[in-house]
Amino acid sequence: MLQQEDPRFAELSGHDAYPAIRAVVAAYIIETIADPTNTHPHLWNVSALPSTSKSKGMRRLLTLNCSGLETLYVTEYRQAGGIAVEITINVDVPAGWTDERLHRESEGVWTVRPDYRSIRVWAWNLDLAALVDGDIDFESLTGEHDFEQLAAQLNEGLMRRGKSPYARYHSAALAHDLLAEVKQILAEENESRPA
Repeated sequence: MLQQEDPRFAELSGHDAYPAIRAVVAAYIIETIADPTNTHPHLWNVSALPSTSKSKGMRRLLTLNCSGLETLYVTEYRQAGGIAVEITINVDVPAGWTDERLHRESEGVWTVRPDYRSIRVWAWNLDLAALVDGDIDFESLTGEHDFEQLAAQLNEGLMRRGKSPYARYHSAALAHDLLAEVKQILAEENESRPA
């Protein structure tokens, strides 16, 4: 059975930044979502060019939800000097940390404490170019905590809450493409391991 064409995914996949977005989101899926192939679209899902947060000069390119919360999203900002792409990743708040302690600001990264009613999270805003170039030193910014582990903890806790109300907005074509990249990354990692 042929999949119906998804015009939003077709537009997103034609974006100049899409190869970098695809690689970053696939790496995120590998590190933070257990059994991604068998848990989408009901426990986690993605949408291409969602109508969320549209305003002049910016648009949401991609949203990944775990259960009822957006845990990763990609936003494009149009500026006089061109286009900037930012990835926001929500992670678990380390036990006992105050909002003041969560503040981080460095080249290509800054954090905020968003107001979600259902859960307390630590939101990391990352410049895509700085992230891809490896210019962000997560270890120095998170202190004794592992960034990927904090992201995985949040996702696991959310997915234990049950099905996502956003499954109806799921882009099967985008998910298929991201999961293909996940398989490619894992295959390359296996090939590079010593026998």
